[in-house]
Amino acid sequence: MDWRIISSDAVPNTDVLKQYIYDNGPVYTVLYAGHNDAWETEFGNYDGSYTLSYAGTETPNHAVLITGWNDSFSHGGSGWIVKNSWGTGWGDSGYFYIAYGSASIGMDSSFVHDWQDYDINGGIWYYDDDTWGSQVGYPPSTTAWGLAKFIPDRDTSVTRVEFWTTAVSTTVDVYLYDSFDGTTLGTKLGEGPSTTYNEAGYHSVELNSPVAVISGDDVVAVVKFTNHTGHTHPVPIDWYGSSEHGNGRTYTSPDSNPGTWNEATYDIAIRLRWSNEMDVGITKRVIGRGHEPGDPVTFTLSIENSGAVTATNIIVTDTLSSDILTPTYASSPGITERGVTSYSWNLPDLMGGASSVITVYGTISPTMPITGMAIWNTAIVSSGGDDSNTANNSSTALIGGERIYLPLVMRNY
Repeated sequence: MDWRIISSDAVPNTDVLKQYIYDNGPVYTVLYAGHNDAWETEFGNYDGSYTLSYAGTETPNHAVLITGWNDSFSHGGSGWIVKNSWGTGWGDSGYFYIAYGSASIGMDSSFVHDWQDYDINGGIWYYDDDTWGSQVGYPPSTTAWGLAKFIPDRDTSVTRVEFWTTAVSTTVDVYLYDSFDGTTLGTKLGEGPSTTYNEAGYHSVELNSPVAVISGDDVVAVVKFTNHTGHTHPVPIDWYGSSEHGNGRTYTSPDSNPGTWNEATYDIAIRLRWSNEMDVGITKRVIGRGHEPGDPVTFTLSIENSGAVTATNIIVTDTLSSDILTPTYASSPGITERGVTSYSWNLPDLMGGASSVITVYGTISPTMPITGMAIWNTAIVSSGGDDSNTANNSSTALIGGERIYLPLVMRNY
């Protein structure tokens, strides 16, 4: 999830707002829709046949979505194309057109830069019930660190660190530790890529690999915030939420060194996203092309757990065609033949993000006809637990296939 703020209590430059829409799609914003005045009547009865215009600067009281613009409407004028929330029976099938700058439209504008699919097997740990309300730091430095210590309520895997940035142009580095005693951090468990955000907003950084955690055993999120525009308060806090000072769960520091951490008066707006999702998939490939009867052939079977939690009881089955003679195999890591068929194996457990490769060698039967030679093989993977995506549990590879012969045409000129 990545939600970014364009403006707060000011209407941004029209060209700037156009560029954001062009680059990112629709922009959320607010406008003044009237209140016991003539503008409320006009806006409420709008039929979509003209471009609205209102010169007043009253405080906005209605949220809408700018979806585009037109500098030469067919009905006259220029301005924003905006989607309202009053149904398709209002305006032009639920949309309206309004002149640039009218009714304070453009204030409090923001957009979704990226999103995540809903994870039915996941959740989030946080303390900032009222989200980001203010910010703290260590002036004159533009760098500060935030820390949030969580006690997991289940065995699971942490996949992301989430937080707010409080100003434009902020670089963020995220880390995960196994303990914090109020003074010193314990062992580092994981980290994510350093990321720079051009806008303030809410962001989510995926860890380089999921980190397994145990119920009741502390996990500590640490975030370094560095602003590049002179902003000296880069750490987000839940200003409006109830103060939890004294319970040892969130801290700030100027440099993260032992002894420099200060317990926060207001909860730091840092969160951890966890997931119990498991997704084991397989991809089978033939190495090379142009095989003919009697040729050696090599297959690779790549097995990967792209979920967050460890996959167990993994079984790979690859019943080769009888036209593949004297097959052998190698693997990394080691595997165990199951004995059900000659080409069925038990694999070691795969942690989230881990993979394994089985390589199968053989020889194509020399008695196969070269014309129309086609050998299909399908490999299947299964595992214990609830696989979130069964569509990638099988993969088919083809040796040969129909050859197409194009006629040679010679012309004399």
